[in-house]
Amino acid sequence: MFNKLKGLRDSVSRKGIVRRISQRKIKNRRNKHEDFEIDDNDLLLAEGYTLVLEGTDQRWEKITENLLDIIVNCVNNGVPTVYRVIGSDMDQIIIDVHIEIPGTQLEKKSECFIQWRDLNVGGAWGLNFVSPEEADHFITLCKVRF
Repeated sequence: MFNKLKGLRDSVSRKGIVRRISQRKIKNRRNKHEDFEIDDNDLLLAEGYTLVLEGTDQRWEKITENLLDIIVNCVNNGVPTVYRVIGSDMDQIIIDVHIEIPGTQLEKKSECFIQWRDLNVGGAWGLNFVSPEEADHFITLCKVRF
């Protein structure tokens, strides 16, 4: 959600906690990726999670306390189509995984939370986006384009 009067955007966590994010802060984070040839709309913001298994129990564990800049790049437009998902925190890459279509199943578990399992490397990943629109855009970026 975007509040035009205050220049703030609401970020809703998986637990329903709403945080206000300054549009200026978002723009500054996006500007640091000028060396990538990406559209401004294709740089997304999300919290990164990994699935932790303990015996028969499983839980999502946040990878870092900061929001991650999420970039999706198509690295192979054949069959399967392979997308590289990079999540960076300031100048450090935190998430660097691949999504193969067909093969990887992206699941939208809530308005903002998307999860998938990496069948090649193992592990499961989750991204909690700052808005439902960004979550939907992530899914759109990971669809096969011919």
